[in-house]
Amino acid sequence: MARPSIYDPAKVQRVLDLVANGSSVDAACKKVRLRPGTFGSWVSRDYHGLADRFFAAMRCKILIEVDRTIDLSDSVLGSTNTAEVFAAKNSCDTRRWIAARLLREYQSTEHVTVDHKHRTTVTIFLPRKNGTAAPLLEGEARPLLEDQSDD
Repeated sequence: MARPSIYDPAKVQRVLDLVANGSSVDAACKKVRLRPGTFGSWVSRDYHGLADRFFAAMRCKILIEVDRTIDLSDSVLGSTNTAEVFAAKNSCDTRRWIAARLLREYQSTEHVTVDHKHRTTVTIFLPRKNGTAAPLLEGEARPLLEDQSDD
């Protein structure tokens, strides 16, 4: 029989802070010396009201990942290296897919849209109580050519 885990509110809060700042749950747990499985069981059992706090941290992480996706998209604007562009596109698509699944998992009807036509635009929509969707976050790629004069 496994020994019971000791719930440490300070460690749990540190994990939540790290996750909210973009770390994976696994990396955050390892950093504070907490077993990821133990943390996961506390979340799934809503131990000390942890589930809502964890989902809030995950929402913050998703917003950070969306920002990283926009930066990644911007990094290849104007590139003629096809492999580099496809690698960035695959990475962006993966992050978008994960963000959409996480949002759906944590509050069911959220939507993520990405427009790659001329500029990369990412919009996350969250539902309102009356059933309509409201934009939560929208980002656009920086212009390809910026004024670089030294005047």
